[in-house]
Amino acid sequence: MLPSPWQGSAGRQFSRSAINDLSRALAAQLQTSAITIGFSGIDGSGKSTQVRLLRDAFQRARLPVTATRPNLPATSTVFLLSRSLTGDPYAYHPLIPATLRHFTAACSVVADHFATQARRIERRQILLLDRTKFCFASYAEADEADMTWIQRAFDLLPAPDFTVLLDVPVSVAVDRLRRRKAKRIRTEEAPERLDKVRRSYLARAASARAIVVDAQLPKDAVFELTCARLINELQRRASR
Repeated sequence: MLPSPWQGSAGRQFSRSAINDLSRALAAQLQTSAITIGFSGIDGSGKSTQVRLLRDAFQRARLPVTATRPNLPATSTVFLLSRSLTGDPYAYHPLIPATLRHFTAACSVVADHFATQARRIERRQILLLDRTKFCFASYAEADEADMTWIQRAFDLLPAPDFTVLLDVPVSVAVDRLRRRKAKRIRTEEAPERLDKVRRSYLARAASARAIVVDAQLPKDAVFELTCARLINELQRRASR
């Protein structure tokens, strides 16, 4: 049973208070620079959901905000190749070498940043990133790719101002994936692989200065916790 503050009107009031506090803090920072907030986590952790909730809340607060997800055109070839070899576009691992796959993805992430996201960062707005280099590097490491050139490619990118890791047990993530209406659970979302990715995320979290949020709670509770943790991090940085 969840604590009553996460339920009904009380939960909605907590969320409004949290987003109001966060909006005020970010509005002050926007006077001098853009703000990037990146979300990472295993499939089923709720990245896209939390990005959408934050975007909608910031829009209601009349803050300039853009939500974006990296465009990875080169990786479509990986899916096509996997389909031609196995009949399943998502059965690429471990068939297609991990280092090759993830270096291709890294190059696409870097190219997308300089083609689109860099221009957005030049404007004074909040940029919400649905997946970041932390995300892609964690998946690469979990797949046992040679990180030498993959990491060098990612080092070309600036880190987000804030990195949020939505941490969720694999069993919870898989249950969410199975309940999706639009698509069935995919081969690439196998529990064994997700477990390796989760462990990779947690091992890298400190070096990425990630804000780790318990994402197994209902989405409104996760939203509240994310806002609170972002406010705490803003206050911590301001006090240094």
